[in-house]
Amino acid sequence: MLSYGSRLFISTNRGLGVLRGAALTTLKGKDGLPFEETTCLQAGFENDIWIGTTRGAIRMLKDDWHYFGADHWLPGDNVNDIAVGNNVVYIATDYGIGVIRYEPYTLRKKADYYERHIDQWGHKRLGFIHTIYKKGDQWIREVSDNDGGHTAPYLAAMSYKYAVTGDLTARHEAVESFKAMLWLEEVTTVDGFVARSIWSTTADADTRGRHGSGGLPAKWYPTKDGLWYWKGDTSSDEIIAHFYSVSLFHDLVAEGEEKDMAKKHLAKIASFIKNNGFMLIDMDGKPTRWGRWDALYLLSPYGYSDKGLNGLEAMTFMQTAYALTGDKEFEEGFQQLLDWGYQNYIVRLKNTFPPTNVAPWDDNLAYRSYYTVLRYTEDPVLRSMYLRSLARTFEVKRLEHIAWFNFAYGALTGNDCEAEEGVKHLREWTLDCVEHNYRNSFRDDLIPEPGYVPYEGGSRAISPRETSVKRGSRNALGYDGGVNGRRVMEPTGFLRDYWLGRYHGIIEAPTTSEKDLISVNRKDQVELGAKPYDGPGRPKMY
Repeated sequence: MLSYGSRLFISTNRGLGVLRGAALTTLKGKDGLPFEETTCLQAGFENDIWIGTTRGAIRMLKDDWHYFGADHWLPGDNVNDIAVGNNVVYIATDYGIGVIRYEPYTLRKKADYYERHIDQWGHKRLGFIHTIYKKGDQWIREVSDNDGGHTAPYLAAMSYKYAVTGDLTARHEAVESFKAMLWLEEVTTVDGFVARSIWSTTADADTRGRHGSGGLPAKWYPTKDGLWYWKGDTSSDEIIAHFYSVSLFHDLVAEGEEKDMAKKHLAKIASFIKNNGFMLIDMDGKPTRWGRWDALYLLSPYGYSDKGLNGLEAMTFMQTAYALTGDKEFEEGFQQLLDWGYQNYIVRLKNTFPPTNVAPWDDNLAYRSYYTVLRYTEDPVLRSMYLRSLARTFEVKRLEHIAWFNFAYGALTGNDCEAEEGVKHLREWTLDCVEHNYRNSFRDDLIPEPGYVPYEGGSRAISPRETSVKRGSRNALGYDGGVNGRRVMEPTGFLRDYWLGRYHGIIEAPTTSEKDLISVNRKDQVELGAKPYDGPGRPKMY
């Protein structure tokens, strides 16, 4: 039992009893208690109560609940006792004591922490951003299927940061990633065809991936100088990543020749796609598995369910290229899409049924498209259709409280975007980017929140505190996961979302100038993950 103010809390295996005067009530899963089989109670340090259970620990605040599970936070599931000190909690389990410390962080300081993490763990390579994974006892950089797609959020983040702060370091980082994006097109030697990734024949510890899209064999091609291999079978994921991030770089960072290079880059890709009948043609003369936006494909059994998303992407390519270059070729390409009726597919873009058609990563592609095409569209009829589509998609995604979806919706529409929920989501990102195991599907509080409808499955969002650092769509309805701590995710999603919020005035700058509250110490940085890249350099881009 725990006497707390005018209440007496009683732990049981079916929730908490709460005795106040002569009235006994209960706290259970439906009330927000994450797990009902409780074992012990302890008063916290900030008007909070700590609850031990047989499946982790819980912090109960006045209007919130925080769950701390095994592997991710604790050495074991079963909590035997809890002790609380000054901003620190000691949690005794069957497998040792977990120690959780609290220290003040502004969101600005957390952003600075994540930038330092990216440097310390070796996520950078030749302007690209990579995930780190453990191969034996060595941390190495993954050469992925989507090196451009994984770099795009970082390029966007540094573009926003430079626009907000004028920080020349942010500009340098943005330029480096921009050059990496250019290289993905230059390396193929085919104007407008973009590689998925680039692998060094001498310096990359990761091996070339053997699998391609949809279970097909990977397509790797050597460069003439023998220094590199690049991966083909490029998908729509990569193409929209280029249009989203490079157009932002053009608008917010680029100067002089950089602006010309950004325009030419996107124009070459758009022209290549249009001139090939709105298909991405690989080196074998055939369309790539996921690089088709032609009318025949969109109305076929393979493309029908995603015709709204693919149609929006194709319109984004043409509209963006026309807005940046003024070239009539892209105006004609856009008109071709209108003649095919692509605008009629857009409003019902978001799939919610059947479950096999629900792909969380597609939401990320849709938002990259919305955010890009709406910046360049003036036609009121088309704008209304894009905005109606965005509103429908947001109504599905708002349940997850993910800042990317909330902030981008608010920035594009001027509507209420539930900014507080998005900011809370950013606060709850864990500082530890190692992907520990996490389990939440057994919890007793998996009940939809009032005012939210789980249109695409699941029941309610899980906090990033209770899962792990994720990239892309960061699906908040994935309750269990992890890879035994053998992967380290790049926290570029936080950086992009924080600086997106700052750029659009959704998040205010810190009111304090105290250095310890807005930045981390970057002196004497240590190497924690992959060794620094030590191989041939990226070719000169311009």
